[in-house]
Amino acid sequence: MRILIVFESLFGATHAIADEIGTGAGPYGEVTVVAAHDIDPATLPAVDLLVLGAPTHNHGLSTAESRGQAALLAIDTFSGLQLDRGENDSSGMREWLHSAAIPSGTQVAVFDTRIRGPRLFVGSAGHDIAQTLHRFQICLVAKPVSFSVMGNHRLEPGERSRAAHWGTELTTLIRPERA
Repeated sequence: MRILIVFESLFGATHAIADEIGTGAGPYGEVTVVAAHDIDPATLPAVDLLVLGAPTHNHGLSTAESRGQAALLAIDTFSGLQLDRGENDSSGMREWLHSAAIPSGTQVAVFDTRIRGPRLFVGSAGHDIAQTLHRFQICLVAKPVSFSVMGNHRLEPGERSRAAHWGTELTTLIRPERA
């Protein structure tokens, strides 16, 4: 089974979740975890499962403006935040999705990182990804999953192990004819 996990991460939380999902899925197949800015969306490899993830900004997927605001926050030495490698790029998951050539029939799962709370109040990048995929007539193998971050942009306790468990669970959802 071939699994590709593509993520956008600004302060590292979403990157950490992507890595943990890969750890959970790893024993069941060949897993590649890659930042969206490091993979050409127009030439995706054939995979049995594509997992997409992003941080929630302003109730949804990041924009050039919200990524710029995040970069400014990282410049503030009192914040203690550092940008994840390369994430000061001008594009993110939103732009990647609109250029993605996801092969028909690809099984896809979606996750995000966000502040804990009802989606109505805090939003969900995962929901935005799912809506975009739906417009492209791509179905998900599972409902989008959110992993919680605290106000300091760090993962809440237990979220890493929950992500690894979800990675394992995803491998059981793959249709047998594709695995």
